[in-house]
Amino acid sequence: MERYNYGSIFIRNMTKMHTKALNTAKSSQEAISTPRVVIVGGGFAGVACAQKLLRSDTSLHVTLISSKEFLTYYPALYHVVTGLNPEYAQIYYDDIFEKHLHSDSPFQFIHDTVTACDNQGREVITQSGDSYQYDYLVMATGSEAHYFNIEGVEERCFTFQSSHAAVHLKERIVNMARNHLVSSKEEMLKALHFVIVGAGASGVELAGDLASFARSLVSAHGIPESMVTIDLVERNERVLSRLPEKVSEKAEMRLRKLGVNLFLNRSMVKSESWKVFLSDMTLGAKTLIWTAGSRPHASTQNMNGFNYTKRGKIEVDEHFRAKNVEEVFVAGDLAAVGDSGLAQSAIRHGKHIAQVIEGSVSGKVLPDEYEVRELPVNIPIGVGWGIMAYKETVVTGWLAWILRFLIDARYFWSLVPFNDVVNRLMMVRRLYYRRHEICLPVEDVEHKNEE
Repeated sequence: MERYNYGSIFIRNMTKMHTKALNTAKSSQEAISTPRVVIVGGGFAGVACAQKLLRSDTSLHVTLISSKEFLTYYPALYHVVTGLNPEYAQIYYDDIFEKHLHSDSPFQFIHDTVTACDNQGREVITQSGDSYQYDYLVMATGSEAHYFNIEGVEERCFTFQSSHAAVHLKERIVNMARNHLVSSKEEMLKALHFVIVGAGASGVELAGDLASFARSLVSAHGIPESMVTIDLVERNERVLSRLPEKVSEKAEMRLRKLGVNLFLNRSMVKSESWKVFLSDMTLGAKTLIWTAGSRPHASTQNMNGFNYTKRGKIEVDEHFRAKNVEEVFVAGDLAAVGDSGLAQSAIRHGKHIAQVIEGSVSGKVLPDEYEVRELPVNIPIGVGWGIMAYKETVVTGWLAWILRFLIDARYFWSLVPFNDVVNRLMMVRRLYYRRHEICLPVEDVEHKNEE
């Protein structure tokens, strides 16, 4: 069974105080005469921006502030739900910026939460009470789940928007089998009934992988596979509604082949204890999984000077500069741009902003206006099958599934050494070769560990 690498975590914790002292020294000595860039948010956009700025020839002092110690690789979180080691989806900033954190490089990482932004004084204030002045501010704080005020959902649903939430959901699924071995048939059917609301990429990926994981789980406990029910609920007329119709058709065929029930053109009304109410029916289930919506973090709302859209995003110009606010850039899910919400788009946002800042500081010509492009998508649906689409080209099956892992590996390699990439891919290999150990009854797991 996969375990956290506590040794590496211990080493990271032991170096925190040293790193903080180093950061403080850098900040006081270098930021005085060098243009200061503060990046709030260490997701895809924030990291891409920081990396590009640090690779440039322009003299800048870069500060990255994040409430977490690692970048979360969101595209892999559905895998964590079905047994993958959560460290696969965690890329520590100490590793990404290792040569900058432990040298004279003008960079500092701050593990803290920004609570206020003073546009007039050009500084951000953190939860710990520290303040960081800037000449250029990049806001890339990402998003959080949005429940649309549907009764009972926020209190009862599970999400997997963080590695911690994904592990929590995995434990819930495993416990639904282990804790209902002697329950009545009716009670067991509710316990092994999983309702996923939202058939975008995250919902479809989880539904496909959960189909095989849940059935392996119950088989290991001597429960008939027919007791497992997986429902995927979508308010639109097809799954993956933002993609071409032919992609949706192939995805729906695959999901049905895996035994996933599709409830399309249906909206969720409310959730009560062990019940999920749709617009025209009621589902008896003990586990509700929410993937149906997200919104910018509440902490970024109602800040003075910014123009917001109805969805809470900040209006920006063609170079991601916030309208009516000087030297503040907005990227990723927070930016009111046509392609926000995708990991690959957030990376493009961050790189473009870095180019604009470089040009502004050095007096060079600014890059061309940002252009929203159609980007390739790759969605795994179950073990050994995926769907990749780019413009008019659609590839399905084993090849698309393998390409997804190569895409993951390519991104990891842009952040960490090759041996780290190999270690992460080995985690995936162990997942599929040893998934049965996760599914074993508790006494069998303990026996296996003793061996």
